[in-house]
Amino acid sequence: MARNSKAYKFDDFESVDGSYNLFENAIRNAMEYDNKRSDLFDAVLLTDPQPVPRDPSGNLVAAGTKSNNYACMVRIMGQDSPHRFLADPCELHTNTTVEDRRRAFNLIQQHTKVFLTEAQNDSLVAGEIISIRLERGSYGTFKTSEAKEFVEIVTRKGSGALFSVAPIDTACGSLISAFGATDLMSLGALAGDRPTPKVMTHIESGLRIENGKIPEDLLLTIPQLYPNVPTTDSSGRPIKFVAELIQPFVELAKAYHEEFGETISVSDSYRSYSRQVSMKANPRYSNYAATPGTSNHGWGVAFDVNGTYNDADGNGKSSFEERKDTDVFKWLLANAKPFVNPASIREGWHWEAVSVRKTVYAESVASPTPESNDHGEAAPEGDE
Repeated sequence: MARNSKAYKFDDFESVDGSYNLFENAIRNAMEYDNKRSDLFDAVLLTDPQPVPRDPSGNLVAAGTKSNNYACMVRIMGQDSPHRFLADPCELHTNTTVEDRRRAFNLIQQHTKVFLTEAQNDSLVAGEIISIRLERGSYGTFKTSEAKEFVEIVTRKGSGALFSVAPIDTACGSLISAFGATDLMSLGALAGDRPTPKVMTHIESGLRIENGKIPEDLLLTIPQLYPNVPTTDSSGRPIKFVAELIQPFVELAKAYHEEFGETISVSDSYRSYSRQVSMKANPRYSNYAATPGTSNHGWGVAFDVNGTYNDADGNGKSSFEERKDTDVFKWLLANAKPFVNPASIREGWHWEAVSVRKTVYAESVASPTPESNDHGEAAPEGDE
Protein backbone atom coordinates (compact mmCIF):
# COMPACT_ATOMS: atom_id res chain seq x y z
CA MET A 1 0.00 0.00 0.00
CA ALA A 2 1.17 3.52 -0.73
CA ARG A 3 2.19 5.86 2.05
CA ASN A 4 1.88 9.65 1.84
CA SER A 5 5.06 11.40 2.94
CA LYS A 6 3.14 14.14 4.75
CA ALA A 7 2.71 13.63 8.48
CA TYR A 8 -0.61 14.61 10.03
CA LYS A 9 -1.55 15.40 13.61
CA PHE A 10 -5.01 15.11 15.08
CA ASP A 11 -4.96 18.81 16.01
CA ASP A 12 -4.57 19.67 12.29
CA PHE A 13 -8.33 19.17 12.02
CA GLU A 14 -11.07 21.38 13.38
CA SER A 15 -13.70 18.62 13.37
CA VAL A 16 -14.14 14.88 13.62
CA ASP A 17 -15.35 14.93 10.02
CA GLY A 18 -12.03 16.34 8.88
CA SER A 19 -10.02 13.47 10.38
CA TYR A 20 -12.56 10.94 9.12
CA ASN A 21 -12.25 12.33 5.60
CA LEU A 22 -8.49 11.89 5.81
CA PHE A 23 -9.01 8.23 6.75
CA GLU A 24 -11.43 7.71 3.85
CA ASN A 25 -9.05 9.35 1.39
CA ALA A 26 -6.14 7.24 2.64
CA ILE A 27 -8.14 4.07 1.97
CA ARG A 28 -9.11 5.29 -1.49
CA ASN A 29 -5.50 6.21 -2.32
CA ALA A 30 -4.22 2.84 -1.11
CA MET A 31 -6.81 0.99 -3.18
CA GLU A 32 -6.03 3.08 -6.27
CA TYR A 33 -2.29 2.50 -5.80
CA ASP A 34 -2.55 -1.26 -5.27
CA ASN A 35 -4.92 -1.61 -8.23
CA LYS A 36 -2.30 -0.03 -10.51
CA ARG A 37 0.56 -2.16 -9.14
CA SER A 38 1.56 -5.53 -10.55
CA ASP A 39 0.91 -8.42 -8.19
CA LEU A 40 4.42 -9.82 -8.83
CA PHE A 41 7.18 -9.02 -6.31
CA ASP A 42 10.73 -10.07 -5.62
CA ALA A 43 11.26 -11.29 -2.06
CA VAL A 44 14.28 -12.31 0.00
CA LEU A 45 14.09 -15.44 2.17
CA LEU A 46 14.24 -14.66 5.89
CA THR A 47 14.21 -18.35 6.85
CA ASP A 48 15.31 -21.58 5.25
CA PRO A 49 12.30 -23.48 3.85
CA GLN A 50 10.82 -25.90 6.41
CA PRO A 51 8.85 -29.12 5.69
CA VAL A 52 5.10 -28.66 6.28
CA PRO A 53 2.02 -30.89 5.77
CA ARG A 54 0.46 -28.42 3.33
CA ASP A 55 0.25 -28.07 -0.42
CA PRO A 56 1.65 -25.07 -2.34
CA SER A 57 -1.68 -23.28 -1.85
CA GLY A 58 -1.37 -23.59 1.92
CA ASN A 59 -4.07 -26.25 2.29
CA LEU A 60 -3.56 -29.17 4.67
CA VAL A 61 -2.81 -32.45 2.91
CA ALA A 62 -4.87 -35.52 3.82
CA ALA A 63 -3.94 -37.26 7.06
CA GLY A 64 -1.42 -40.01 6.45
CA THR A 65 -0.37 -38.54 3.11
CA LYS A 66 3.36 -37.95 2.72
CA SER A 67 4.05 -34.27 2.13
CA ASN A 68 7.13 -33.03 0.29
CA ASN A 69 6.10 -29.39 0.59
CA TYR A 70 7.87 -26.54 2.32
CA ALA A 71 7.25 -23.06 3.67
CA CYS A 72 9.47 -20.08 4.38
CA MET A 73 9.12 -16.48 5.52
CA VAL A 74 10.11 -13.72 3.08
CA ARG A 75 10.54 -9.95 3.00
CA ILE A 76 9.16 -8.30 -0.15
CA MET A 77 11.77 -6.06 -1.73
CA GLY A 78 11.74 -2.76 -3.58
CA GLN A 79 10.34 0.75 -3.26
CA ASP A 80 6.78 -0.52 -3.79
CA SER A 81 7.06 -3.27 -1.18
CA PRO A 82 4.15 -3.69 1.27
CA HIS A 83 6.92 -4.38 3.82
CA ARG A 84 8.61 -1.06 3.18
CA PHE A 85 7.52 0.42 6.50
CA LEU A 86 8.24 -2.72 8.53
CA ALA A 87 11.65 -2.73 10.19
CA ASP A 88 14.04 -5.06 8.41
CA PRO A 89 14.96 -8.00 10.70
CA CYS A 90 18.11 -8.60 8.67
CA GLU A 91 19.51 -5.30 9.89
CA LEU A 92 19.61 -6.74 13.41
CA HIS A 93 21.81 -9.72 12.55
CA THR A 94 25.02 -8.13 13.82
CA ASN A 95 23.57 -7.31 17.24
CA THR A 96 24.50 -9.55 20.12
CA THR A 97 21.82 -8.76 22.70
CA VAL A 98 19.01 -11.22 23.39
CA GLU A 99 16.45 -8.44 23.07
CA ASP A 100 17.57 -7.51 19.54
CA ARG A 101 17.39 -11.14 18.43
CA ARG A 102 13.91 -11.45 19.91
CA ARG A 103 12.93 -8.30 18.04
CA ALA A 104 14.20 -9.90 14.84
CA PHE A 105 12.16 -13.04 15.53
CA ASN A 106 9.02 -10.98 16.13
CA LEU A 107 9.64 -8.91 12.99
CA ILE A 108 9.96 -12.04 10.86
CA GLN A 109 6.49 -13.12 12.00
CA GLN A 110 5.03 -9.90 10.52
CA HIS A 111 6.29 -10.75 7.03
CA THR A 112 4.93 -13.08 4.32
CA LYS A 113 4.78 -16.88 4.30
CA VAL A 114 5.41 -18.70 1.01
CA PHE A 115 4.54 -22.36 0.34
CA LEU A 116 6.78 -24.35 -2.03
CA THR A 117 6.90 -27.78 -3.61
CA GLU A 118 10.10 -29.78 -3.30
CA ALA A 119 11.02 -28.89 -6.88
CA GLN A 120 10.38 -25.19 -6.29
CA ASN A 121 12.39 -25.27 -3.06
CA ASP A 122 15.51 -26.63 -4.82
CA SER A 123 17.55 -26.31 -1.59
CA LEU A 124 16.84 -22.60 -1.15
CA VAL A 125 18.40 -20.89 1.87
CA ALA A 126 17.93 -17.60 3.68
CA GLY A 127 19.27 -14.63 1.72
CA GLU A 128 18.33 -15.96 -1.71
CA ILE A 129 15.69 -14.14 -3.74
CA ILE A 130 12.51 -15.49 -5.29
CA SER A 131 9.58 -14.00 -7.20
CA ILE A 132 6.10 -14.36 -5.71
CA ARG A 133 2.56 -13.36 -6.56
CA LEU A 134 0.36 -11.71 -3.93
CA GLU A 135 -3.39 -12.22 -3.73
CA ARG A 136 -5.75 -9.25 -3.78
CA GLY A 137 -8.56 -8.77 -1.31
CA SER A 138 -12.13 -7.76 -2.09
CA TYR A 139 -11.13 -4.07 -2.45
CA GLY A 140 -8.12 -4.77 -4.65
CA THR A 141 -5.52 -4.29 -1.90
CA PHE A 142 -2.80 -6.90 -1.39
CA LYS A 143 -2.95 -9.65 1.22
CA THR A 144 0.52 -10.01 2.73
CA SER A 145 0.25 -12.71 5.41
CA GLU A 146 0.67 -15.48 2.79
CA ALA A 147 1.75 -15.34 -0.85
CA LYS A 148 -0.72 -16.54 -3.47
CA GLU A 149 2.01 -18.49 -5.23
CA PHE A 150 5.71 -18.96 -5.81
CA VAL A 151 6.72 -17.88 -9.34
CA GLU A 152 10.45 -18.49 -9.83
CA ILE A 153 13.91 -18.29 -8.28
CA VAL A 154 15.59 -14.97 -9.06
CA THR A 155 19.05 -15.17 -7.46
CA ARG A 156 21.05 -18.06 -5.99
CA LYS A 157 24.00 -17.92 -3.63
CA GLY A 158 27.37 -18.60 -5.19
CA SER A 159 25.98 -19.16 -8.67
CA GLY A 160 25.34 -15.64 -9.88
CA ALA A 161 21.98 -14.25 -10.88
CA LEU A 162 19.67 -16.47 -12.86
CA PHE A 163 17.95 -13.27 -13.87
CA SER A 164 19.77 -10.03 -13.13
CA VAL A 165 17.06 -8.46 -11.02
CA ALA A 166 18.47 -7.95 -7.55
CA PRO A 167 21.63 -8.81 -5.59
CA ILE A 168 21.73 -11.60 -3.04
CA ASP A 169 20.96 -10.20 0.40
CA THR A 170 24.00 -11.25 2.41
CA ALA A 171 22.59 -9.63 5.56
CA CYS A 172 19.52 -11.86 5.45
CA GLY A 173 21.78 -14.79 4.66
CA SER A 174 23.63 -14.12 7.90
CA LEU A 175 20.45 -13.87 9.94
CA ILE A 176 20.02 -17.63 10.42
CA SER A 177 23.62 -18.12 11.53
CA ALA A 178 23.23 -15.30 14.02
CA PHE A 179 20.31 -17.13 15.62
CA GLY A 180 22.20 -20.40 15.59
CA ALA A 181 25.31 -18.91 17.14
CA THR A 182 23.37 -17.71 20.17
CA ASP A 183 21.08 -20.75 20.48
CA LEU A 184 18.23 -18.27 20.77
CA MET A 185 15.54 -19.68 18.54
CA SER A 186 14.83 -22.21 15.87
CA LEU A 187 12.76 -20.49 13.22
CA GLY A 188 11.14 -23.67 11.99
CA ALA A 189 7.97 -23.07 14.00
CA LEU A 190 7.38 -19.84 12.07
CA ALA A 191 7.11 -21.38 8.65
CA GLY A 192 5.88 -24.77 9.79
CA ASP A 193 2.58 -25.75 11.34
CA ARG A 194 1.91 -25.38 15.03
CA PRO A 195 0.17 -28.11 17.04
CA THR A 196 -3.55 -27.59 17.66
CA PRO A 197 -4.20 -26.67 21.31
CA LYS A 198 -6.13 -29.20 23.38
CA VAL A 199 -9.63 -28.15 24.35
CA MET A 200 -11.50 -28.69 27.62
CA THR A 201 -14.75 -27.33 29.03
CA HIS A 202 -14.62 -24.81 31.86
CA ILE A 203 -17.17 -26.42 34.18
CA GLU A 204 -18.51 -23.29 35.88
CA SER A 205 -18.99 -21.18 32.74
CA GLY A 206 -19.57 -24.00 30.26
CA LEU A 207 -17.07 -22.40 27.86
CA ARG A 208 -14.81 -24.56 25.70
CA ILE A 209 -11.27 -23.41 26.55
CA GLU A 210 -8.11 -23.90 24.48
CA ASN A 211 -4.89 -24.65 26.32
CA GLY A 212 -2.81 -21.49 26.59
CA LYS A 213 -5.68 -19.33 25.36
CA ILE A 214 -7.69 -18.94 28.57
CA PRO A 215 -9.91 -15.81 28.59
CA GLU A 216 -8.53 -13.14 30.90
CA ASP A 217 -11.68 -13.12 33.05
CA LEU A 218 -11.05 -16.78 33.96
CA LEU A 219 -7.50 -16.07 35.16
CA LEU A 220 -6.58 -14.14 38.28
CA THR A 221 -3.37 -12.47 39.37
CA ILE A 222 -1.96 -12.54 42.89
CA PRO A 223 -3.43 -9.54 44.75
CA GLN A 224 -1.01 -6.98 46.19
CA LEU A 225 -2.38 -7.44 49.68
CA TYR A 226 0.17 -9.61 51.42
CA PRO A 227 3.75 -8.88 52.46
CA ASN A 228 6.32 -11.42 51.25
CA VAL A 229 3.96 -12.85 48.63
CA PRO A 230 5.20 -12.20 45.07
CA THR A 231 2.82 -10.79 42.46
CA THR A 232 5.22 -11.05 39.51
CA ASP A 233 7.65 -13.73 38.39
CA SER A 234 11.41 -13.30 37.98
CA SER A 235 10.87 -11.92 34.45
CA GLY A 236 8.39 -9.29 35.64
CA ARG A 237 5.28 -11.04 34.31
CA PRO A 238 2.17 -11.13 36.58
CA ILE A 239 1.79 -14.45 38.37
CA LYS A 240 -1.49 -15.94 37.13
CA PHE A 241 -3.58 -18.98 38.02
CA VAL A 242 -7.16 -20.11 37.70
CA ALA A 243 -9.19 -18.55 40.52
CA GLU A 244 -9.21 -21.74 42.58
CA LEU A 245 -5.41 -21.64 43.05
CA ILE A 246 -4.92 -18.02 44.09
CA GLN A 247 -5.47 -18.55 47.82
CA PRO A 248 -3.54 -21.85 47.97
CA PHE A 249 -0.56 -20.13 46.34
CA VAL A 250 -0.81 -17.17 48.74
CA GLU A 251 -0.77 -19.52 51.72
CA LEU A 252 2.15 -21.45 50.22
CA ALA A 253 4.14 -18.23 49.69
CA LYS A 254 3.49 -17.10 53.27
CA ALA A 255 4.67 -20.43 54.68
CA TYR A 256 7.73 -20.37 52.38
CA HIS A 257 8.75 -16.99 53.79
CA GLU A 258 8.34 -18.22 57.35
CA GLU A 259 10.56 -21.21 56.57
CA PHE A 260 13.33 -19.56 54.55
CA GLY A 261 13.09 -15.89 55.52
CA GLU A 262 12.80 -14.83 51.88
CA THR A 263 10.11 -14.49 49.23
CA ILE A 264 9.53 -17.50 47.04
CA SER A 265 10.95 -16.89 43.56
CA VAL A 266 8.65 -17.98 40.73
CA SER A 267 10.01 -18.06 37.17
CA ASP A 268 6.71 -18.86 35.43
CA SER A 269 3.02 -19.52 36.07
CA TYR A 270 0.29 -19.31 33.41
CA ARG A 271 1.91 -19.62 29.99
CA SER A 272 0.18 -18.58 26.78
CA TYR A 273 0.13 -20.84 23.75
CA SER A 274 2.32 -18.47 21.71
CA ARG A 275 4.95 -18.37 24.47
CA GLN A 276 4.90 -22.17 24.69
CA VAL A 277 5.55 -22.28 20.92
CA SER A 278 8.52 -19.94 21.36
CA MET A 279 9.95 -22.01 24.21
CA LYS A 280 9.57 -25.25 22.26
CA ALA A 281 11.41 -23.67 19.32
CA ASN A 282 14.23 -22.40 21.52
CA PRO A 283 17.18 -24.86 21.45
CA ARG A 284 17.84 -24.08 25.12
CA TYR A 285 14.41 -25.42 26.12
CA SER A 286 13.42 -27.72 23.26
CA ASN A 287 14.27 -30.93 25.14
CA TYR A 288 12.17 -29.82 28.10
CA ALA A 289 9.25 -27.78 26.83
CA ALA A 290 5.91 -29.55 26.47
CA THR A 291 4.21 -29.77 23.09
CA PRO A 292 2.40 -26.44 22.61
CA GLY A 293 -1.25 -26.80 23.54
CA THR A 294 -0.74 -29.54 26.16
CA SER A 295 1.06 -27.85 29.05
CA ASN A 296 -0.46 -27.57 32.52
CA HIS A 297 0.94 -24.03 32.51
CA GLY A 298 -1.55 -23.46 29.68
CA TRP A 299 -4.42 -24.52 31.97
CA GLY A 300 -3.36 -22.02 34.65
CA VAL A 301 -2.54 -24.69 37.25
CA ALA A 302 1.27 -24.81 37.30
CA PHE A 303 4.28 -22.75 38.30
CA ASP A 304 8.06 -23.07 38.04
CA VAL A 305 10.21 -22.17 41.03
CA ASN A 306 13.77 -20.92 41.36
CA GLY A 307 15.95 -22.30 44.12
CA THR A 308 16.34 -25.96 43.22
CA TYR A 309 19.49 -25.54 41.12
CA ASN A 310 22.20 -27.77 42.58
CA ASP A 311 25.39 -28.73 40.73
CA ALA A 312 26.75 -31.08 43.38
CA ASP A 313 29.01 -33.03 41.02
CA GLY A 314 30.41 -29.87 39.43
CA ASN A 315 29.62 -30.83 35.83
CA GLY A 316 27.89 -27.53 35.08
CA LYS A 317 24.40 -29.04 35.12
CA SER A 318 21.77 -29.73 37.75
CA SER A 319 20.21 -33.17 37.45
CA PHE A 320 16.82 -34.10 38.87
CA GLU A 321 18.52 -36.15 41.60
CA GLU A 322 20.64 -33.15 42.55
CA ARG A 323 17.60 -30.85 42.59
CA LYS A 324 15.73 -33.30 44.84
CA ASP A 325 18.48 -32.85 47.41
CA THR A 326 17.90 -29.10 47.85
CA ASP A 327 16.10 -27.65 50.87
CA VAL A 328 13.62 -25.85 48.59
CA PHE A 329 12.61 -29.05 46.80
CA LYS A 330 12.29 -31.04 50.03
CA TRP A 331 10.17 -28.33 51.67
CA LEU A 332 7.89 -27.92 48.66
CA LEU A 333 7.44 -31.68 48.44
CA ALA A 334 6.11 -31.68 51.98
CA ASN A 335 4.20 -28.38 51.96
CA ALA A 336 3.19 -27.31 48.45
CA LYS A 337 -0.18 -29.10 48.30
CA PRO A 338 -2.28 -29.01 46.16
CA PHE A 339 0.77 -28.42 43.96
CA VAL A 340 2.87 -31.53 43.38
CA ASN A 341 6.06 -32.32 41.51
CA PRO A 342 5.41 -35.14 39.02
CA ALA A 343 8.41 -37.41 39.54
CA SER A 344 7.80 -39.01 36.14
CA ILE A 345 8.95 -35.89 34.28
CA ARG A 346 12.07 -35.43 36.45
CA GLU A 347 11.94 -31.64 36.65
CA GLY A 348 12.66 -30.29 40.08
CA TRP A 349 11.45 -26.79 39.26
CA HIS A 350 7.96 -27.69 38.02
CA TRP A 351 4.92 -27.85 40.35
CA GLU A 352 1.36 -28.42 39.19
CA ALA A 353 -2.10 -28.89 40.68
CA VAL A 354 -3.68 -31.56 38.51
CA SER A 355 -6.28 -32.31 41.19
CA VAL A 356 -7.54 -28.71 40.94
CA ARG A 357 -7.44 -28.75 37.16
CA LYS A 358 -9.82 -31.72 37.23
CA THR A 359 -12.32 -29.72 39.28
CA VAL A 360 -12.08 -26.66 37.00
CA TYR A 361 -12.18 -28.35 33.57
CA ALA A 362 -13.96 -31.33 32.08
CA GLU A 363 -13.09 -33.17 28.91
CA SER A 364 -14.66 -31.42 25.95
CA VAL A 365 -17.06 -33.71 24.10
CA ALA A 366 -16.13 -32.11 20.78
CA SER A 367 -12.39 -32.63 21.11
CA PRO A 368 -9.87 -35.38 21.89
CA THR A 369 -8.90 -35.96 25.50
CA PRO A 370 -6.38 -33.22 26.37
CA GLU A 371 -2.90 -34.35 27.31
CA SER A 372 -2.49 -33.66 31.00
CA ASN A 373 1.25 -34.15 31.29
CA ASP A 374 3.97 -31.54 31.16
CA HIS A 375 6.74 -33.78 29.93
CA GLY A 376 9.62 -31.38 29.70
CA GLU A 377 8.60 -27.96 30.88
CA ALA A 378 11.39 -25.45 30.34
CA ALA A 379 13.80 -24.98 33.21
CA PRO A 380 13.29 -21.77 35.21
CA GLU A 381 15.08 -18.91 33.51
CA GLY A 382 16.74 -17.84 36.73
CA ASP A 383 18.05 -21.30 37.53
CA GLU A 384 19.62 -22.56 34.34
